[in-house]
Amino acid sequence: MIDSETTPCRFLVRQAGNGAFEVHITERNTWFPCKTKEDAEAIAAAPVLRHESLKELRTGLAFADELERTSIALEKYQMSGWTFFKGRAEEVRAAASKSSW
Repeated sequence: MIDSETTPCRFLVRQAGNGAFEVHITERNTWFPCKTKEDAEAIAAAPVLRHESLKELRTGLAFADELERTSIALEKYQMSGWTFFKGRAEEVRAAASKSSW
């Protein structure tokens, strides 16, 4: 049984023999190929970023940027969930702007 209060782990990233970067999508037990290391790292961060945003554990513009990078990478590879990260990035950015007034 999975404890919903446990912080999820990042997906693993590896460089395949052909030089491509891959992300291990745990739920599917499959390695997903990415065109760049940056894309792989952004996708790998998705479980942790989702948890941190839902629990409101992090705030600020840097966090909004991380959420946005993950959204862009997920959309680029037509993976589900990108709209969640885009929306959360906008919300976090708006809250950070309000707090800087």
